Amino acid sequence: MKSKGRITLPVEKGMDHLLADIAQKWGADAVRNSDGTELPANIKELGLEVYSTLSMTRNDQAWAKTHEHELTQKFLMSDPVTATSGTVKIEIMKGWFDQQFRPDDIHDVKKWFEVYDRTTGELVPVAQWDYDKQSRTVTIRNAKKFHVYTVNFLAYQIWDTTSMYNYLTNNWTGEHVRPMDPRQPETRRHLLQHLQEWIDKNPATDVVRFTSLCYHFTNNFQDLNGEKRSRYRDWLGYHDCTSVLALEEFEKEYGYPLRPEDIVTEGYMSDLNRMPSRKYLDWMDFIQRSVRDIVKEWVDITHRNGKKAMMFYCDHWIGSEPYGKYFAEMGLDAIVNPCGCGMELRRITDIPGKIEKEVRLYPYFFPVNAEGKPNFPDGDPVGDCKKYWRRVRRAMVQNPADRIGFGGYLSLAVTRPEFIDYVKELADEFRQIHAVASQHKHSKAPFKVAFLNVWGKLRSWIDEDINDWTKPYQGGIIECLSGMNVDVDFISFDDVLKSGVPGDVQILINLGDANTSWSGGEYWKNEQLVTAIRKWSYEDGGGFIGIGEPTAFPFQGHHFQLFDLLGVDREIGYGKSRAPLPSTPTDKHFIMEDAVCADGFKNRKNGVFVTKESARVLLSDRENVLLAANTYGKGRAVYLTGLSFTAENTRLLQRILYWVAQKESELKKWFSTNPNIECTAFPDAGKVILLNNSYEEQRTVIYDDRGKSAEVVLGAFISKWYDTGELFR
Repeated sequence: MKSKGRITLPVEKGMDHLLADIAQKWGADAVRNSDGTELPANIKELGLEVYSTLSMTRNDQAWAKTHEHELTQKFLMSDPVTATSGTVKIEIMKGWFDQQFRPDDIHDVKKWFEVYDRTTGELVPVAQWDYDKQSRTVTIRNAKKFHVYTVNFLAYQIWDTTSMYNYLTNNWTGEHVRPMDPRQPETRRHLLQHLQEWIDKNPATDVVRFTSLCYHFTNNFQDLNGEKRSRYRDWLGYHDCTSVLALEEFEKEYGYPLRPEDIVTEGYMSDLNRMPSRKYLDWMDFIQRSVRDIVKEWVDITHRNGKKAMMFYCDHWIGSEPYGKYFAEMGLDAIVNPCGCGMELRRITDIPGKIEKEVRLYPYFFPVNAEGKPNFPDGDPVGDCKKYWRRVRRAMVQNPADRIGFGGYLSLAVTRPEFIDYVKELADEFRQIHAVASQHKHSKAPFKVAFLNVWGKLRSWIDEDINDWTKPYQGGIIECLSGMNVDVDFISFDDVLKSGVPGDVQILINLGDANTSWSGGEYWKNEQLVTAIRKWSYEDGGGFIGIGEPTAFPFQGHHFQLFDLLGVDREIGYGKSRAPLPSTPTDKHFIMEDAVCADGFKNRKNGVFVTKESARVLLSDRENVLLAANTYGKGRAVYLTGLSFTAENTRLLQRILYWVAQKESELKKWFSTNPNIECTAFPDAGKVILLNNSYEEQRTVIYDDRGKSAEVVLGAFISKWYDTGELFR
């Protein structure tokens, strides 16, 4: 089946002679420019919808230059300095990239800077220190010898993060771009006027592609011996929105001041993996409401001019989280996100509400790819594209995007004609998936799974590795689930405390390192929480899966507070003298009926041992339990030390889910015996799709929902649709 549409083609000046041919080959129905490129003058002659990129906070640099007091701000912390005498001097910018930041010495430093004794955790009185503007140095008097001191200080960001990244990584040239703070009243009014003027100057634009909105995610750079490199990154950090005006408005509304330490948090910068304070959660909600109001003004102007408004969900998106309480109130028509794996696809396509959802696929048309390796023209863009599409495609079957596209310099992509040809195949494959998956319900497992953490729905389809850019797109259990025929939800501890485990959820998953926002930290000391989950499993038959350090908080003799439900606990050094129960692996178990490779587990936790005789150790590594299953009254639980995304691990997880849900007899419905081939049926359409996720030809046996089987051979990396009547004759 060949079709047209649902694909956005990146274009640039100078490519006019090739645009029509490539658009026709890909079946593109829209074109867009990217950061650093401009649309050709004759773009409307193609008869395609035109998306024009606009960054409100960095587009008008003439204004930014004359209003540097209205640039974005954030709190930073100096490097720690050990006092070897009674006087300590701290150069606050040491270790930070001075082309990105400038200390705010416009406002009262005695109010907006803080000096901390990090040995005691005490705030140093302001009368005990002074700041020298010229040398950017804080001098502390009457310091305690061999105590460590730091300075929390407010800084202006004088170089926009995205511009700086492209300047340093992709060899952009020209003047540094300054990021404006749209909260500032004068800038806020000016941006409304500027938006109208921009729309007037771009009559060919059909969709204003805001790239992005108000505040950038955190990416703080340092100058390390001449090498400019990232020092701290938090894709979910509410830092770049911290201005004096915002802090004053926050205090007026909430009745208490937000201090630098509330953001800096001992240098951890309120990292998303850290248990958030009540103050930080208030700050997030405050920023989300502010951003809603600002963006709604932009969207209203866009609509009044007969244009659609699209948000690029990647750069300046802080405050506009799509699963937040206020996102729908902005009135956006569409959202687009870079997408290199299944959970990134589902992060977009599962957004509630009627909003068009587009994903920008990899590779980006830049000289260097997402992993810092050669891309165009010297790399392997077809291989890279397949690598990413392999993971995106399986999630697309579960919940497809409305559109796909690419970004970057088309002039680079055309240097590799084999890539242009492959994207044609990919586009046709996507449209075939969309035609069925967007209109028909697919077969699903007879249970619903919910991840349990601090964030709940707010951070749907996000896991604890999102900020670890040393392991791009590695993924784990959430990645496995993104392409499985399973309903997935995300709930918070507060949700359970308020209303119990939702009635439609049969399996809870808690994962992550101890004392993180994912595992839960001190929440597990809450009597109401632990007893509610125990009762739900023991009496109601609920299933529980723990990964890494689930329910972990050292309390009352146990590290895993639901040790009785999980059947295992972890020794962290307090009880080495205790003799653990024997843990001989079980030879046979439903979960282990397919091949299981312990090498595929990640982030293993040492010291996990059996606490209940009912627990069955399914896999161990010398003295450490890697995988265990336990029965608990009417319920069941499984512990996993960690899980990487592989075909084998996805099958292992599938078996775990069916065992925990006590639905073993229903596993082989729309089931492939070969883990490399995944099967999803659309019964009311009479169709089934098979995905070969490997780069080799694969053979499998497929079962329908009535026990009939069919043997299938599928070529390397292909997807294929079958009429169910023909497949199971």
